[in-house]
Amino acid sequence: MRPRTRWILGIALTIIGTGLVLYGMVSVFLQIASLYQANLSDPLGGSPTREADTAKSMHRPLYIAAIGVIPMLIGNFMLGASVLKAVLGRKNKPAAGGRQS
Repeated sequence: MRPRTRWILGIALTIIGTGLVLYGMVSVFLQIASLYQANLSDPLGGSPTREADTAKSMHRPLYIAAIGVIPMLIGNFMLGASVLKAVLGRKNKPAAGGRQS
């Protein structure tokens, strides 16, 4: 795989994975905020299983976020490897105007 392709693929995987993780985290946070808002506005008027229902509905976004971690990590490793190769490749090359002995 060419270095530029690895770099582009690493960025794409990182962006996709981060998007999935953020979607899952925001969805779970909004459900928790909704639960607390409902409990604050009417503490005794809600259904007795409100917390259990909210916990069950948070599983799907949580699984989406967990799946998003995989491409995010792979993309980060690919980006790190291509940056490391670029830095080490430049370090071993002689300067453009320099003499070789």
